[in-house]
Amino acid sequence: MDTIHFTVSQTIRKPVAEVFHAIVDPEILSTYFTKSSSGPLVSGAKVIWSWPDGNAPESFFVENVIPNEKIEGHWKAWKVDYHVKTTFTFIAKEDDSTLVRIFEDGFRSDELGRESSYGQCSGWTHMLLCLKARLEFDIDLR
Repeated sequence: MDTIHFTVSQTIRKPVAEVFHAIVDPEILSTYFTKSSSGPLVSGAKVIWSWPDGNAPESFFVENVIPNEKIEGHWKAWKVDYHVKTTFTFIAKEDDSTLVRIFEDGFRSDELGRESSYGQCSGWTHMLLCLKARLEFDIDLR
């Protein structure tokens, strides 16, 4: 069975180390994306994210972290009963900005898989825009 995947990306006008840190550090992450996070995104961690809108907490399983380059993990996708793989990549640009890409893969090619992938894509797009607003302008879009 074919699977559905997507990539979202955003350039953040901050150095790669600062952008990477803003995603792996639970205290910073909770200022623009999650309500809380049980710990940092480090290889082998199971991190529990709670949400500002009151939705049930979610566990994100961190498989591999290469500082300032990549975060790989998996979690249960929205509306389905299976996990999808999530990969964050960080690309330092010559102007000292950072291109962040989030790739998610493993959605089944059926009605629920499509709906889940659309929702997840929307959520990660929202996360990247909130990250940009927080780091570049110190604004919380939530």
